[in-house]
Parts: sequence; C-alpha cells; structure tokens
Amino acid sequence: APLARIVERAMARTPERRYASAEELGQAVDTWLDGTETRKRVHRLVERAESRVDDAQLLLGRARRLRERAEQLDRELSPWDPEEDKHALWEMQDRADVLEREARYKLLERRQLLHAATAQAPDEPGPRAILARCFREDHDEAEARGDEATRRMAEERLREHLGKLPETHPVRQEYLTWLSGMGSLSLSWSTAHAEAMPSGEVLLERYANHRRRLRPVAVRSLGDGPLDGVPLPMGSYRLRIRVSGCAEVRLPIQIDRGAHWQCQQDAERPVRPVHLPAAASLGPDDCYIPAGQAWVGDEGSGLVAVWVDGVVMRRNPVTNREYLVFLNHLVSASLGEDAQRWAPIRWSSTSGAAHSWQPDASGLYTLSQAPLVGCVPDAPVVGVSWHAAKAFAAWEATRTQVAWRLPHELEWEKAARGVDGRPFPWGPGGDPSRACVWSSRARPVGPASIQAFPADESPYGCRHLAGNVHEWCENVFRPGARVQGPVLVWPDEEAGALRTARGASWRSRGLQRALSQRQGLDPSAREDRVGFRLARLLVPSQD
Repeated sequence: APLARIVERAMARTPERRYASAEELGQAVDTWLDGTETRKRVHRLVERAESRVDDAQLLLGRARRLRERAEQLDRELSPWDPEEDKHALWEMQDRADVLEREARYKLLERRQLLHAATAQAPDEPGPRAILARCFREDHDEAEARGDEATRRMAEERLREHLGKLPETHPVRQEYLTWLSGMGSLSLSWSTAHAEAMPSGEVLLERYANHRRRLRPVAVRSLGDGPLDGVPLPMGSYRLRIRVSGCAEVRLPIQIDRGAHWQCQQDAERPVRPVHLPAAASLGPDDCYIPAGQAWVGDEGSGLVAVWVDGVVMRRNPVTNREYLVFLNHLVSASLGEDAQRWAPIRWSSTSGAAHSWQPDASGLYTLSQAPLVGCVPDAPVVGVSWHAAKAFAAWEATRTQVAWRLPHELEWEKAARGVDGRPFPWGPGGDPSRACVWSSRARPVGPASIQAFPADESPYGCRHLAGNVHEWCENVFRPGARVQGPVLVWPDEEAGALRTARGASWRSRGLQRALSQRQGLDPSAREDRVGFRLARLLVPSQD
C-alpha cells in the first residue's frame, strides 16, 4: 500500500534511503492523503451511479405493470366504443410512457456520474469497467437491430475504455475476446442407408454482400466430418456437404458473436446429426431445407428464432402447364365434374371480367390464347382456391407416391429467408428488378414466367418467394404469434377458418417486407394474385 511504503522509507536504516527532509516527507504524506480523498469521492460517485440502476428498474417495473393492465383493457374494448370508454386506457399508456422516459433519464444520469468518476481518477479501473459494460450493452442492442452506425460508435467507445484498463483486468480480457467475434462450428450427419456416419467432404462458403446481394464465396474445405469446434469468425455461411450416394446438401448457418453452432433445438435436447437424403429421393426441382433454427417474423417488430423440421419444397410455384395436366387427368378418369370444380378463374386483361377455364370440344382443357391474366404456360397458376391447391397436392402425392402437401407458413418463410434473418431471399436490397411486383415491369399483365427474375432465389434454391404470386399455405391463419415457444406448432383444424397466404405478388406495389407479408383468405377465394407450391416432410426411412 502507498502509506506503508512511505513509512518504510521514512524509517530506513541508512540515511541515503530516507527522505532528504521533513518537507519532502510531508509532501509524500499530503499526496497520499489527496489520493485517498479522491478515491473516496470516486467511490461515492460510483455508488450514486449504481443507485440510478435500481431507480430505473423500479420505474420500468411500474411501467411494465401499467402496460400489462392497458393491454388487458384494450382487449376488452372494441374499436367502435366511445372515446370516453378509452380515457382510462390512454392514461395508463401515457403514464407508462412517462415512467419509461424517467427510467432513461436515470440511466443517462448514471453514465454522467461514471464519466465524472473517470475524470477525477483516470487510473481507477472500477468506474471505467462499469462504463465498458454500458457500451457493450449499447453494442449488443445496436447489433441485434442491425444498426451498424450505432454499433460501430459503441465499439469505438468500448475499445477506448478497455484500452485504459490494466492489461490483466478481467473485463478487458473478456470484452476484447468478445469483440473479436470468433465462434465455432460442430457438425455431424446421418443417412438412411448407412448405420455409421459415412465419410464425405464439407466445403465452407461465406456470404458476402456484393451490390446489395449476399453471394456465397468459397473459403476452404473443412475436410471430412465429424467437425468438432472448428473456429470461425462470426458471420453468415453456407456449408456444402458431399457424401457418396447422397444428394449434395446446402446448409446455411449463422455464427453469432462468440457462439458455438451445432444442430440442436435447444440446450435441453441432444445435438442432432444433419440428415442427408439419398440422391434418388430428390427430383430435379426439389429443394431440401434441412432441420434447424431459423429467424422468422416481422422485421418491424422483431424476428424470433424457431426450430423447423427438415422439409422438401418445390423450386417453383405450380405452373399453368402443370395444373393443366392435373385437370385433364381428372377428365380422362371420368371426373369431369371435379375438373370443373378445380378449374381456375381467369380475368380479361382489358375488361377485367372473370372467366373459368372451359374444356374444348374434346372435353380437355387448354390454355386460352385470349388476352387473359395468367395464361402464360410456365407462369404460376392463379385463380385457384385453397381447396383446389389441396386437391392438386393430393393428386400429385398419389401420382408420385410421395406425401406432397402445401407448406406450413413457417416452412415457407425458412425456405425464403434461410437462417440469417435476411429481408429478401437474395439478401438486402429490395430493388423491384429482382422479383415480380407491380413496379418490376412497364406493363404488368399477370404473373411472370418462372424463368424470369432469376435473382429471386433463396439460399436453398427456391425461387419466386419474394414476388410473382402470394402462396397458399396449409395452416389456419391466426393473427399474432405463429409459434409455441421456440417450435413450429401446427394448429388444430377449423372448418371454414381463414387460411394463410404468404409473400408478395405481381400486384404488390413494392417489396417492402415481402417475406413478412401474411394474410388470411377464405379457403374458397380465387384471386388473380394467389397461387401455391408443394412441400413434403423428408422422412429418413423413406429416402
């Protein structure tokens, strides 16, 4: 301690080691006394600063309880109730706003007190370590909401304070490691035709932003599996798993800051191997979406992580040409009434009048050459109800002996977003030239060919998920949450309930929140902007 060293020098045996004079000794004692007082003042400032945290938490707790009461009251009110009935609700909301604002002031005052403490004692590590924690919180919040400018500013301030802490200080060591962003990867796989894990190769690609599009760039081969704790910088990656006799699997992964990635639903459940389907089990237009976590929801209110089981989806929506085969098969099977029931509606591109597809003189259906919306052979079929889409899926399942169905909306969303929460299948940059919406063409006349807009492709190879047609999904439409905890849940069937349609369409004005768009439609509705695609679970025993 400094005082002990002063006493030791003053009482040294040899004169040359003692203070030269009483004045020099007095100056040393005065300096020590000044430092003690400074440390006391700094300690009081830190205590006052930390008390502001307690004050803020109390205020936020009161605000939260008010919000809960307000939400309950709001559920009990109807939009058409008179204004007087809503005054109590508004007062609760306004009071909660005031309490939250006061809490923010308390936290701001905390930082001001900590800055005052570091100004009085620049070498004192205590207040500086607390400030470092504050800027790390700022960094975390900005990174979570994708605010790169604020994140960079928070990182600069954080590094500034860490640089003034002793090199051996635990906060400095922990936070510098955290800032490096290094994570790790573990991976194993399984197949239906081999009991032991077969050998193969894993190629690593990193998604890089090029002209507002995330493109996979080859990094290196990770060799044969299993992989155990392979160090990787944080970021969005794609693994290409190649095993003899299996289809090549494209596995997008997201390495979060300092996190370890493995195929695991949650910490309470065992790690899963990634299932590799047999090469013969996938058709040329089948896209395999392996089981795993994905970010889903609304970019405005925040995405949530949900586990989605492995699924196979068709690369494109069902086209007019494919649907025509279905109708004519029904006719050939003497099921003409069913064919008429499931025949699409078409709209005149000049008058807007609606027409049903009609068979020709032979009783078979053909694509009209009249100026009707949606008669391009390889464009997505529209004007079909949810029931018609289900009928097509059942026919395709019988024809192929594979359990095709409509996708659940979260299967659809994972197929579109991948696992890194991107706003569009290709990444950032919602330019209308990349997907079929109203502003994508000078003269919109209906859905585009599935060969058009090649940029509208997801990390798994599915196309036309951002635009072209809204797509019917299997599940009942419910506003709000679509998951139970971190797991996709299929709701109970409800006769007559609205069904979910996802994505934007050729009639959408733009691409804003294209992958968040969801609407509930009458299952009997037939519209010129709604089509569908097929999906199926990948059952390992049926590969």
